Formats: sequence, C-alpha cells, structure tokens
Amino acid sequence: MLSLGHKISLVTIALITLIRLSANQALATNATILGLHTGNINAGTTADADRIISNLSNMGVRSVRLVYQYPSTNTVTAYAIKALNAKGIDVLLTIMPHSSDYSDPSTSYSDYPNGSTAFEQLCGSPGWKWMYKYSTVDQNLYKARLESLLIAINQVGGRVAAFEIGNEADWACFNGDIPVIETGDPTNPYDLSRTDYLSGTVRGYAKTLKTSYQSMKSHQPGASVLTFGAANTYLYDSKKPHISFSNFLLWLTNIDGINYLTSYSDATAMHFYPQVITTTEIANTIGPAFTNVAQYRNKFWITEFGFGKTLPQYLANPATVEQSRLASYHRFMDALNSLNQVVVERAYLYSYEPGIWSIMQTTNTPLLSAQIFKEYQPVVSPSPIEYPSGDLTHDGLVNIYDFNLLISKFGNPYTIYDFNNIVSNFGR
Repeated sequence: MLSLGHKISLVTIALITLIRLSANQALATNATILGLHTGNINAGTTADADRIISNLSNMGVRSVRLVYQYPSTNTVTAYAIKALNAKGIDVLLTIMPHSSDYSDPSTSYSDYPNGSTAFEQLCGSPGWKWMYKYSTVDQNLYKARLESLLIAINQVGGRVAAFEIGNEADWACFNGDIPVIETGDPTNPYDLSRTDYLSGTVRGYAKTLKTSYQSMKSHQPGASVLTFGAANTYLYDSKKPHISFSNFLLWLTNIDGINYLTSYSDATAMHFYPQVITTTEIANTIGPAFTNVAQYRNKFWITEFGFGKTLPQYLANPATVEQSRLASYHRFMDALNSLNQVVVERAYLYSYEPGIWSIMQTTNTPLLSAQIFKEYQPVVSPSPIEYPSGDLTHDGLVNIYDFNLLISKFGNPYTIYDFNNIVSNFGR
C-alpha cells in the first residue's frame, strides 16, 4: 500500500503531466444540493399539503420537486410553495402539459384505439394509453395557463428556485409525438424507423421552452429555468421508443438560427436510476451520460435519481435493504462530487410517493434510508486541480470535454473517471 507521501507525489506528477497552468487560474468547485421528489402534494387540500410539509421539515429536507399537472390547482400549488418556503425548503416546480394548452383537443395527444395495450405495457400504467404532444401546443393558451399560476404564486409571496419544463420528453411515455409501434419481434419489439415526427416535436418543445422562460423570468426573475429531465440515460432499454437526448439538445441549439437551449433555459436536467451501487460503478455509469451532452452546456440539475428496493444487490440481504439504500444514496452524491469537471447544482431523490422507490414506510413514517437528508451535507471544496482560465472555461469552470482535450494532448495514464477517483479519495 502506498504511503500518503507517495500518493501526494503521484497525484502531483499526474497533475503536472496532464495540465499546463496559465498565469491566471480558476479553481473548479462542485457543490450539489440534495432534494426530494414529492410529486403531487399540491394535488390535494391545503391540509394534506401541511401534513406532508411538516414531515419534510422533520426529515431535514432542504428542497423539493413539485409537479404541476392535473389535478393540481393554482390555489393549492401556490399555498404549498409558500408553506415550504416558510419551513426553509425551496421548490423546483415541474410544469407538465394540460388539455387546456391545446386549441384542438383531437390533436393534443397520442391515441392508441381499438383496445391496443402497447402504450400502457410500455409505460406501466393500466388504462394509460396516451400522452400529450409538444408539436401541437397552442402557445397563447399555454402562456395564459402558466401566467395564471405564476400570478397566484406571487400573490401569496411564494418563491420558486427553478422551473423544469416538461418531464422525460425524450421518450414516448411523456411525449405523445413519439410513435409506439410494436413489431411482435422480441429482439426488436418496437419499430424505431420513423423520423417524420422529430421536427414537429422539437420545434414545439422549443417554443414551449421560450414561452415558459419569458413568463417565468417576468414573474420570478430569480428562478432558474431547466430543460425536461431526460429519461434515456441508463433508465430503460434503448430499443424502446425514444429520442436521443444528445440529438434533442443539439437540435435545440439551432432552430432557424436560434439557440433555444441557452437562450431560453439556464441548466440541463437529467434523470438517473443506476443499477449499480458502488461509488466507482456509479461514476462510471453517469459520467459518460454527462460527457455526451456537456458540450452543449456544462450546468446540470438531476431532477430524479433513485435506487429501488428490489435491486438484486439489496435482495441478497433482505434484512439490510434500507441500510443498503442509504449507503447507495451517499455513494451517488459522492460520485457526483467526484466528477470535478461536471457542474451538478442539484440532485432530487425519487421519491416521497409510495412504491419501490419510496423513502416512506407509510404516509407519515420515513424509512431508514430517509436519513440521507440529515446525514448528507453539500460538499463545497476546491478541486485539487487548477484549470487555466480563458476560452477553455465555461462559466468559470472547465467541462469534461476540455479535460479530455488536455489529456489527449498531454497523455492519458488514467481514464478521467480513474483520475477523479484518485483525486476524490486522496487522503481518505
């Protein structure tokens, strides 16, 4: 085993070898705030919201992700936001499509008639056979609905930390433009050959993003605006109906000469549900997903992540499932903070709601894994690596592409993930 002194020497040599520092240097940092997806706590009564908010406060939750969709109301949503703020809990509000956003209801959603179960089998909800489209949103109607919500929030003095525009719009379960066509072939169960819908859905989403951004910055100027949290990052089989998230972002950067991505949003949202549980495995799983899209913008919010109770690694020891889940949550956050070239501002654990992902035993009793909110503190520490300022930096930080570029020029004794593990574990 190497001594601490040898570790220092090796890391120092690696740094000198890989990176040439300029006279003016910027220090990279990564502080990821942990939050909790609470879903539709704004869909019931104000009394329901009060009960849940009290639980969240007792659990030590700092930030929550609310979803604004039917049957959420403006009144209860605004009330919940204000009540959360009063407890020192900030809010990420996810805005979902609604039937009132469409001038012609017959074109507002995908429909699989004649008893087809393709959609509900894909998406896992009995009786759920359609989803709203982005290609046919009436922007005036959408703006009117959004403005009424924002006015209601402002009237009670509520503050929103960020708005997320849509949810997993890169796959069919949350984007009705994406066709669900079964083939009957178990090897390739869906026909993914169609591309005629792509232009319409990306343009429709881009316009919705612009409408959202302009209204939100007018009413809540301090709030960030996020793209939808992407599903196709290690969440499901790529053979299922989806749009490449990297391509979706690429197309948003140039629609009729306009970069909708950076002009009308502040950060990129992503979802992760790793099927591995060690820090290194998690980092090696999520790292490439960031790498694929960091070139478009190096600022991320993970609006969903989780470790289900039924992971095989947990079931090998059923009596310790909750201890194992708690450890996995810590390792996920450790993995995020080890990716020094990727800026991840927030990560929201899924979920408060019932199910295999839940951290609640009952509606009022947290499971052991919910201790993560009392145990985890944001890591705010300078990276041991100093990066040159200038045209390689983005928002004062160097992204993973820049680091890979430096490695390609100065040698690659380690992968980026091995190198980050050396740095993040150094001295522990």
